[in-house]
Amino acid sequence: NIMIEGKVLSVSLSTNRGPKKPVSKLKLNSKGIIGDVHAGTSRQVSLIDISHINRFKKITEARDTEFGEFAENITSKGLHDIDFQTFDQLKIGDAILEVTQVGKPFHDQFRELGNYVMPRVGVFCRVIKEGTISANNKIEYIPKTYKALIITLSDRASAGVYEDKSGPKIFELLEKYLKKIGVRYQIDTEIIPDSAEKLHEILDQAKKDVYDVIITT
Repeated sequence: NIMIEGKVLSVSLSTNRGPKKPVSKLKLNSKGIIGDVHAGTSRQVSLIDISHINRFKKITEARDTEFGEFAENITSKGLHDIDFQTFDQLKIGDAILEVTQVGKPFHDQFRELGNYVMPRVGVFCRVIKEGTISANNKIEYIPKTYKALIITLSDRASAGVYEDKSGPKIFELLEKYLKKIGVRYQIDTEIIPDSAEKLHEILDQAKKDVYDVIITT
């Protein structure tokens, strides 16, 4: 697993679209940030790492900016090396966020001297666990890994009488697809006799282990 930790530099909110104003803390419920314009949408909480803001200001020779001016709810530090993907999670304070979208344009007030960039660095999240977020909170990055389980049911294959061919073929096709769409993945396999009892046992355990995909053959 990828273990990366960052820190909250500032938190901001606004009842209107556009730049936000720094506040002492953000209170989150299931709909998003209480009092923020994006509560109730698929982009409940937005986050930008300070490194991207600094890079933008250097490229454009922009004036100094305040926290929240890029319309971000959370200005972070230490997350610049992360290739965020949908369903990744961020644990901040006692709250947990899940990534719903990556990429946002900067606002027009940052267009200066003919230079304009629109980096794909804004991270949008929804609230998975309610809580409170404030400056200096630690940010724990929890990458999403898609877990798949392929179960072959065959008395003879499980006894080694003949080779299982369908399980490996499914593995090959599934891995090819997961690589194509560029997600992190883990594929496990099981070969069992034609036993309903054994299958139920494995399925119950797979549910506890939070598999995303189960294929039987």
